[in-house]
Amino acid sequence: MLTRTDLLIWFLGAWIASAAAYGLLKRRRGTGLPPGAVEVGKPQRDLGDAPAGTAWSRWGIIVGMGVNSFLTVVVFLLCAFDLWNTVWPFMAIDLPASINWTGIAGIWVTDMWGVAVMYYNVNYVPANRPMREASALLGSEHGGYVLATGGPYRWVRHPMYVSKIVFGLFLFLATGIWLAFFSLIAAVSLPTQARGEEELLRSIFGKAYDDYAARTGRFLPIIRRARRTEMVHDPN
Repeated sequence: MLTRTDLLIWFLGAWIASAAAYGLLKRRRGTGLPPGAVEVGKPQRDLGDAPAGTAWSRWGIIVGMGVNSFLTVVVFLLCAFDLWNTVWPFMAIDLPASINWTGIAGIWVTDMWGVAVMYYNVNYVPANRPMREASALLGSEHGGYVLATGGPYRWVRHPMYVSKIVFGLFLFLATGIWLAFFSLIAAVSLPTQARGEEELLRSIFGKAYDDYAARTGRFLPIIRRARRTEMVHDPN
């Protein structure tokens, strides 16, 4: 098990590094759009005020992913106030330090992955908010909706959901807190939520989204299809 000082430094470091990286990338982008952005002015139908998905799928996502954020803050506060050594035996498993460091590395990777998601998806809206609010995020320079196809979105259509679920595993490895597995609640409702969001995106972007979906995986990259394509084009 890592010491409270290790956890405090590396958790705080991940937050600071993520915030700094996003700030620098956003400043570099300025008022422009990131690579791979597909912009449309007006959607093909009225989006309404209802968020995508169903009520239970949205709450499953919010609760499941909220567990990770809550536990991360709890660990940080326990370490900051020197209560970690007293409390962790009641809420965590004592894992080898090598596994803990693997978890720390994974947390940093998923945090930076999240930074990339936020950078490339200028229309990013939480699951509990209506898509109508997305165009307001762009300001007066871009009044429409923007489909993200660059960065993490080049491989999967829902990279933020994937990173949040994987983050729960890394949080467990880093701290031994078994409560992190409650984040799997999000995995149960994720397929329904993803289908609802994709239906809404198709109504906005039409064929552009169909083409994008055909070359990307929902949660995992389409490796098999890529290999088959290479074989077809291989002259040998």
